Amino acid sequence: STNSWVVKNIALDGEIKFRLNHSWGTNFGADSTDNPAAALEGDIKSGGNNI
Repeated sequence: STNSWVVKNIALDGEIKFRLNHSWGTNFGADSTDNPAAALEGDIKSGGNNI
């Protein structure tokens, strides 16, 4: 296991965040000071900013 998530060929009109079991209690976002994050690649962290 690489502990990696990959999103490919997605078209968004807004922001994205990863949640565990539809709960905001465990969520992952960008490890970035920009909110929302502007970079199209990089690390995520627990409770991070929207991508």
